[in-house]
This record gives sequence, C-alpha cells and structure tokens, in this order.
Amino acid sequence: MRYRTKIYFSFLAVSTLSVFGGLGFLYFKSSESLRSSLNAKVIAVAATAAALINVDDVKDLSVSLDSNSPAFHKLQKQLLIARDNNRRGDLFVKYIYLLKPEKPEARDIIFLIEAQNAVNPGQKDEQQDQSQIGEHLNEFYSPKHFIKDKFGVWMSGFAPIVDEKGDYVATLGVDISATSVNKSLHKIIGYAMAGLAMSLIVAYALAYYLAHKMTDALDEVSLCLDQVASGNYNATINIESDDEFGTLAKSMNHMIRGLKERKALKSSFSRYVSTYVMDQILNDQTPMNLSGERKKITVLFSDIRQFTQISENMTPESVVALLNEYFDVMLKVIFKHQGTVDKFMGDGIMAEFGAPLSDNEQEIHAVRCGLEMLEELKKLNDHFLSQDRPTFNIGIGIHTGYAIMGNIGTETRMEYTAIGDCVNVASRLEQATKTYNFPLLISEDTYNALNNQFPGQFIGSIPLPGRSREINVYAITV
Repeated sequence: MRYRTKIYFSFLAVSTLSVFGGLGFLYFKSSESLRSSLNAKVIAVAATAAALINVDDVKDLSVSLDSNSPAFHKLQKQLLIARDNNRRGDLFVKYIYLLKPEKPEARDIIFLIEAQNAVNPGQKDEQQDQSQIGEHLNEFYSPKHFIKDKFGVWMSGFAPIVDEKGDYVATLGVDISATSVNKSLHKIIGYAMAGLAMSLIVAYALAYYLAHKMTDALDEVSLCLDQVASGNYNATINIESDDEFGTLAKSMNHMIRGLKERKALKSSFSRYVSTYVMDQILNDQTPMNLSGERKKITVLFSDIRQFTQISENMTPESVVALLNEYFDVMLKVIFKHQGTVDKFMGDGIMAEFGAPLSDNEQEIHAVRCGLEMLEELKKLNDHFLSQDRPTFNIGIGIHTGYAIMGNIGTETRMEYTAIGDCVNVASRLEQATKTYNFPLLISEDTYNALNNQFPGQFIGSIPLPGRSREINVYAITV
C-alpha cells in the first residue's frame, strides 16, 4: 500500500472516529440535560400538588380503598385541579395519582387513586421496578431515566405526603409525557447526523488534499534523489512552503550542492592522484594535514629530451596535442602505481610516492612506475611513427628522502607540493640521464629499499649540480 493511501485512510479513520465520538458525546449530554430539566420540573409539580392534598382524606381512603367513598371523590377533585393547573405548553401532565405501600414494611406499592380513574384503588403499581419508588417513598424523587410502558414514554416525579406530625401517609406521583423530549432528542440526532455527513465530506476532501500535498512533496524529493543518484547534481527540489517540507527541501538542496562540490573536488583531485589514493583519502575519517608536514617520500622527475628541437618545426596546436597525448599515457601509469602528480613543467612531470598517503613500498612503486613509463613510451612512439609524427625519448630520475608536504603559496594561489633537498636530488638525477645515457637513474637511498627486486647497475658516486657532496647512483636496466 502506498504511503499516500495509508495517510488518506488513517486520516479518514481518525476523522470518522472523532465525529462519531463527538456525536455520541453530544447525544449523551443533550439527553442528560433534557432529562435533568424534566426531572426538576416534574418534582416541582409533584411537590406543589402534594402540598394541596388533604391528609385526612388520604388517611380515610387508605383504610377503605373505596372508589365510591366521599374521601375518594374529594381527592379526585383535588388531583384534577392540581393536574389542570400544571398543564402548559412546555409541560403536559398526563397522570396524577397517590401511592403507598400495600402494608407497612411491604415491598409492593399500590395505587390509592388516579385523577382520571385510570387505575382502581388497591391496584398494584406494575412500573414500581422501573421507577424504584419503593426506595424513595419519603423523599422528593424522580428517576434519572424514562419509564416506558404500553401507553408511551414517561417522566415520573414523586413527592411524599405527611401529616402534621411529620409521619408518612402516602406518595403523590406525576407522569409527564416524554414524547416531546424524545422528539427533541431525535431532532438533535437528525441535526447531528447532518453535521456528521457534512463533517465527513469535509474530512474526506481534507484528507485527500493533505495526503496529496504530503506525498506530492515526498514524490518531488524522491524524483530529485533519483536524479542525483543517476549523477545529475543540477537537480533541485522545488517546494515553496513554510512548513517542514519547505525546510526539508532547503536542506536537501544544500546537501545536493555539497555533493556537487564534492564531485567537482573529486574530479579535480583525480587529476593529481590515483583513484585508489583518492578513495582512501575520501573514506578516511581522520582529517589530513595539508598545511605542511615532514614525511618520507620518493620523488620522480621525468623530462622529454631535446623537446625544444622536436617542437621547433611543429605548430603550437600540434605541440599541445602531442604533449596531451603523452601526458595522458604517463598519468595513467603514475596513478596505476599509487603516485601523485605534483605538477607539469613544460614537457616535464614531477610526481611523488608516499604522499599524501603513506606508502611502505613507495620506492618499489616509483621504480615500477618509471620502468612502465619507458615501456609505454615505446608503444606511444610506434603509434606516432604510424602517423608520421615525431618520436622522442625521456629521462627519469628517482630519489627517496624527507620533504615538507603541504599547501605552498598564498591565500589567493596555492598548490599542494613537496619542498626539500630530495626534490632537488631527483631533478638533478633526471638531468644526469643525459650525461650517462641511461633513461632511468635512481639514488642509493631508493636502491637500498628495493631489496634486489630490480637489477641495477652501479654508476658510481657522481656530483650533482648545486650540491657539495656526491651521491651514489644506480641505473635500472630492465
């Protein structure tokens, strides 16, 4: 099930339960209020009528229970007057009567008289269980519920009749028709049902609107993330609102811009280091110190011999094309062996091994890189020959030592490079390849770390321009 559907049905369920709960509460409170009001009225009527009844006549009738006795007729007249005086538009007294226990301490309640002769004297009250009058004979009382019989629905009220000594004599009962009350409650229910229907219609429409508003925003986010996942970092989330979805859209767009910058940084960084080195740096949780640190590195310098003479008879465009093709091949070799390209110097290349990531086999990687560069140059020259383009040779110098690695320059222009004597030695070794006619020369420091993995020829201890001390040099002849 889609999230939109879940939201829709959840909102509908909550709305429906809320409306029905409200309807039930309204019905309960309304019926309670109407019953309370009617209870108060019917007790007032019963109390007023009880005060008008002649107690002696009640005592006489209680003894005879004779409908032809003078006491009966007197009481009937008194009850009719009380009934008629309490009949008005909002209150219709249907029955008014006198009750008492059949015998002292007896449970059964009997009628003494009813104003319209609806019952006979001594007849048992069949509704006494509903009204629970037997428990409230000596108090003003009205049941909290309606009394139902074959004649209709009633609200009853009772008031005790006592003599001058305060002794209980009988109970006066009044029955008020509750039909109008039921009609009022039914009318309330009708209005409530109409309100319920309108509320549900509004709830359905609101649920549909909110579900679509919420899921449309999520769809927008999902679509944008799919585009980002496919490599489109120009995608944006277009949600203009002041709610959480608007905040989410702003945060997501900020994140996408960060990913775009990271991609650009990664793309730029990949021009200087191998994919392996780049991935290690990006995945490393420990921040790297690029401001400047002293570390052991192996520096490789390469240069095209006599490139000035080669390019003399070429157009600038041809020279650039030739160099780009050459650099493309050499960079792949350097990256393959975990090297970092420091800079291009005309037709020369400076690369470091062991920076920015430390490498315990940096000397081996650097020498392998130099040898493969020479092998790839042979293939490249064959390709140039097939196109009648000039071929060339290169010289490579490698030296291992300590240097300061970091960002060198100013706030407006800086580059990540190596500074130190080992850089100068590697550069001088590359220049010495022209003198000793070996394409790959390495220092003794580098050679000692190779563990005889590469056959080398000791050239001797040679002076290097700019240095006072000579250095032992080896040629790798593989």
